[in-house]
Amino acid sequence: MSNAMLNRICNDENDPMLREDREDVDIRSKYVIPRLAKRIKELKEVLASYESRDEGEKEEQML
Repeated sequence: MSNAMLNRICNDENDPMLREDREDVDIRSKYVIPRLAKRIKELKEVLASYESRDEGEKEEQML
């Protein structure tokens, strides 16, 4: 999922959660959520590289 799409989802004005008092929202979430999204993206890339490596090893074994 792209960062732009994540930002769009996180900042959706129709989201009922955004209607709550701003004071009730932990200020740290502004920093934690983007870092979490970045880490998830990094992990997806690592997983994809392992999967592609495993695919290559399987093809070599078949030859």
